[in-house]
Amino acid sequence: MKNTDYTRIFIEKLSEFRKPGQALCIDGRYKSGPSRQVKCALCGWPDTSQIANSSGLTNIYLLRNLSTRKEILVGSECILTCQKYLEQNEKNSRIQNIDLLYSVVEEEVPDFIDERTLEKIELAIELSSDETYHYYFSEDDFEDM
Repeated sequence: MKNTDYTRIFIEKLSEFRKPGQALCIDGRYKSGPSRQVKCALCGWPDTSQIANSSGLTNIYLLRNLSTRKEILVGSECILTCQKYLEQNEKNSRIQNIDLLYSVVEEEVPDFIDERTLEKIELAIELSSDETYHYYFSEDDFEDM
């Protein structure tokens, strides 16, 4: 994927998840095996990788929109890109708990297997196709947003 494609997809997905002025927070940090094929909700990696790649994210961050309470699973590169985008486009905007990204992990990062998280992964995988997304949300009031 070219850098311009990444930027276009990233901005499109971020604007679907968050409106200007809404605060974001990293609510969790997890590890997952590549075989789980967890995708980044902001860029679609690994599906959007230039190299044929069947593995998923291994370091996963749960990004929450504090206004809507929506959560998405994001990779570390998109967390960094998101922070840079916010700094450039909105003064005094910062992802809360972003220090989780930069800190050295002293204790073991929890495995991505608890029930609540597993349900979110399965739903995120299921909703990653446009057809399934349309099925779940086409009649929803949020469609016009």
